Amino acid sequence: MSAAAPGQRAPRLDPDDSIARHMTRVGRFRTIDPTKPGDLPHASRVIGVVAWAALLTESLRRARRARPR
Repeated sequence: MSAAAPGQRAPRLDPDDSIARHMTRVGRFRTIDPTKPGDLPHASRVIGVVAWAALLTESLRRARRARPR
């Protein structure tokens, strides 16, 4: 376990530390390696997020412009 100076923050587990010996990796998380970084999202997902952000921005801009003062 990594040590922290007293009074600064709670101690954190290192990536190779385990919480307990008896914990097993079962279910949908058994194939996930916590030491390996995750995969990058597909281009279609990135394009979808950018399109959603553009639609939201434009909607808010038009709503603000249409609001009477």
